[in-house]
Amino acid sequence: PAAAPQPGDVPADLDTLKAAVLTMQGAPGYAPRPRTTAVVYGAYTELEKAAAAAANATPAEIVACAAYVTKTLPPIKEALARNGQYKTGTKPELLCKVIEAAARGAPAPCDMCGRGKAKMIAPGVFKCGGFYDERMGGYKSCPASWSGATLKRFQWIDTPLGFGGKANPASVPLPPFFTQAAADAFAASHSAPLPEVRAAAPAVDDDD
Repeated sequence: PAAAPQPGDVPADLDTLKAAVLTMQGAPGYAPRPRTTAVVYGAYTELEKAAAAAANATPAEIVACAAYVTKTLPPIKEALARNGQYKTGTKPELLCKVIEAAARGAPAPCDMCGRGKAKMIAPGVFKCGGFYDERMGGYKSCPASWSGATLKRFQWIDTPLGFGGKANPASVPLPPFFTQAAADAFAASHSAPLPEVRAAAPAVDDDD
């Protein structure tokens, strides 16, 4: 059986995330992240942190949801394919995939068979999807499974949206196609500060 998820491994519910993002975007002082700002793990605004707490999610999930929720299917599929992920499914399923991977890191290829891709079969539970064996002329299954805590990941890369190699925890390595020099250069060229949360104007007492 697949390994059971550990606390903190389970992705937040998509509808709850979307509602929290909408509330955040309507809050006084909200400003979207500038396109010139790299998404860096741990660098979150107070509104992003508040939205995460309201959704029982992580700030990284809020940032990822805000980045992808308005996208159409083609760019979502392209981002998944670039990061070595399955790109089949309904739009809600693909949104869940892209948000989970952008927030936590892109699941790495299977470390048992070396060819299959990790497929989420339940919240926080992954199983190898198997692969096509040319020698056998057919599909070959693989028994590997992981929890969110044991699944190896790579940094999620989607530079048009600011994901340039530092969006996930420092323990998550870069994928083979993105060098450290590229990550450093991207961060240096996308160093605009995050928007400050402006305090709401004090109410005016008409009796004065």
